[in-house]
Amino acid sequence: MDFSEILKKEPNNVLALKSRGKTYLKLKKYNEALIDFNDLSKIEAYNAFRLYFFWAYGGISVDTLMLRGETYQKLEKYNEASIDFSKALEKEPRNVLALRLRGKAYLKLKKYNEALIDFNNLSKIETRNFEYKNLYFLYSFGCNKADPSMDTLMLLGKTYQKLEKYNEALTDFSKALKKEPGNALALRSRGETYLKLEKYNEALTDFNNLLELEPNNNLALRLRGITYHKLKKYNEALIDFNKLLKIEKYNEALTDFNNLLKIEPNNAPTLNLRGETYQKLKRYNEALTDFNKSLELEPNNYLALRLRGETYQKLEKYNEALTDFNKVLEKEPNNAPALRSRGETYLKLKKYNNALTDLNKLLELDPNNYHQWIIGKF
Repeated sequence: MDFSEILKKEPNNVLALKSRGKTYLKLKKYNEALIDFNDLSKIEAYNAFRLYFFWAYGGISVDTLMLRGETYQKLEKYNEASIDFSKALEKEPRNVLALRLRGKAYLKLKKYNEALIDFNNLSKIETRNFEYKNLYFLYSFGCNKADPSMDTLMLLGKTYQKLEKYNEALTDFSKALKKEPGNALALRSRGETYLKLEKYNEALTDFNNLLELEPNNNLALRLRGITYHKLKKYNEALIDFNKLLKIEKYNEALTDFNNLLKIEPNNAPTLNLRGETYQKLKRYNEALTDFNKSLELEPNNYLALRLRGETYQKLEKYNEALTDFNKVLEKEPNNAPALRSRGETYLKLKKYNNALTDLNKLLELDPNNYHQWIIGKF
């Protein structure tokens, strides 16, 4: 059915306006949907006025208020959305969808106390409805009280977090995890709450369980790294922060390395990892500072030497780079990354015979991956 064609002939056709607005919502054409729902509200208000029912918020139906409120939410107009949901709740105080959506709008508006009131009311209604429908089941199994839905428990927990009421948040996230033990969001949220309560071992358990479900969840890796840091398990923290580097979360990793180095400023492995992070962020002078300090602490650290050489390359300090690569290859003559980097440095210095020697050796060492080593480099 072509609703637009109908509306050309009958501009005030309520059913066609509502149906087209709903279609626009599904198509994510929110501005077009809003126009239709605004027009619909005007028609409903006019019709109600004619019938002397204007007192009921202009006669706009709950359905139209809800649809317009949802559209405002999609357009991130949360204040307007909350107004429509409030009007709907004046007419239907126990409307669970209106309570849920208004609470979410309040969350976006950072009106956390108002959101909490809505979610608590929603929880009570859901609990009563469940108990009423399942009275025989609850009685038979000796259950005293039903819990609200998973979604409501998560919203309550999130709101308590925002209000810094962490014990209450913990209660709701734990209830949610009883319903769905493998829920990744609930595991992360409860773990974050344990962190705030300085219950680091409990937090670690939740983050471990989450990373079993989602091994490459970068936020979980970061949170577990922070937890290890709090437990003074610095090596384990470094492993997680290093994984962040591998999935290219450089700014997050940098923050964590900075925090670690505040505790242990002379930790050479952490200095190397922060230096690598600075490299990825193209902050080469800062990377050089870290590699220099690392090599003061561990002069024979050949990984740090190679990384410093690569940093000198980026700063176009080719003689200094060559010195570092030579030191690495004196001790580790078959170090393929160092050979590649020294060959590239020789090319920059126009020492072509030396470059060819390194390239040939690289080819002997790893003929199958030779192109991988040199592509984009020479």
